Amino acid sequence: MKRTSWAFDSGPEGSTKDNVTEQRMYLVNEQPVKCLEKKYTIRSAAASNPKPEEVANKPTACNSAPSELKKYKILFKYNKGKQPACMEID
Repeated sequence: MKRTSWAFDSGPEGSTKDNVTEQRMYLVNEQPVKCLEKKYTIRSAAASNPKPEEVANKPTACNSAPSELKKYKILFKYNKGKQPACMEID
């Protein structure tokens, strides 16, 4: 999962910063066995920003695993179904 929030940043007018949090959950039989997180900030006015693939993952508590698994089950359930007719264009 990737969550991003942004805000205006100090610097030239219109500068922004994105605060990014990426989380990974490894599940076995629907039970979390490992959870990782990485956080970094991307600034629009910066000459260089961190490369997400180079930011280290840190072990974290798996507290949100049950609620996130529930969301994925709902997505998976409806992914297999027919598309709603309301989206059809004649």
